[in-house]
Amino acid sequence: MVHEMAPEDRIIMASSISEGGIYCPDVAPLPPGSILSLEIEVSRGIAPIVTDGLVVYSGCGADGLGLGVQFSSPQQRIRELLGHIKPNSQATV
Repeated sequence: MVHEMAPEDRIIMASSISEGGIYCPDVAPLPPGSILSLEIEVSRGIAPIVTDGLVVYSGCGADGLGLGVQFSSPQQRIRELLGHIKPNSQATV
């Protein structure tokens, strides 16, 4: 689960996450280049990751709405925590 703290305050779901960024389907577009402040909950019971990200993809493609965010710096902690996510499960952003 991802909590976008700024520029908006909303909870969105991520369908893909890596140490470099996240992809969130079904999210209203934001202008590419926008900076977001994010709190990412990878797994319940584990402290969330707080980071900034840059919108690198935003739009309505063949698969519908989506938002691609590149983290401002690689998040090694996410890579370490990905072992807590079961394949085909959703992380919340």
